[in-house]
Amino acid sequence: MALKRYSRKYVKTYIYHDPESGEDDEITFIANGYLFPLFKSLSGVELSDALNEYRTGLLNVVDEASIEAMFKIEQAQSADEKLAVIKNNSAQLFNLLKAANSVSVSGEPGLDLIELVMICTRICALPEDERSEALGYGTELLPKELYEDPSLALELIAMAINYDGDVKKNAQAVQIMRRATKS
Repeated sequence: MALKRYSRKYVKTYIYHDPESGEDDEITFIANGYLFPLFKSLSGVELSDALNEYRTGLLNVVDEASIEAMFKIEQAQSADEKLAVIKNNSAQLFNLLKAANSVSVSGEPGLDLIELVMICTRICALPEDERSEALGYGTELLPKELYEDPSLALELIAMAINYDGDVKKNAQAVQIMRRATKS
């Protein structure tokens, strides 16, 4: 049986250093076609709907000042410069982070979008026979520190959004090709 290969842009490997044992673990995340039904089975909401809600939520807090602050952080050369930017723009950055972390799926209390995407992208990376067991573990599946890493969480959401966009684009291209071959 051939191994399934995924485009690198939809695979993210996170090196987790366990502070207790001192060992490093590779934790892999994948955005693929299984992500969407898996997400719905956990949340009751289609992932593409949840991602659209998330985009809308972020657009409500993104303004010129917050974009400028993010750009300044990217351009900063040292940790001190980055810290100065964060201190000077704390209100804008706090609102962005609050929006990124508080978007719940369809307004229901419980797991938020970021946690659900992290769990689902991790389960997708597991061998098929381990997936159902992993679903039972839920939030215990990943070390707490991974949930607290905003850059990883946002990368996984970007992966899911890109995958969703590519799937829709490919589906539209297939429909156009079918119409062209029929006429």
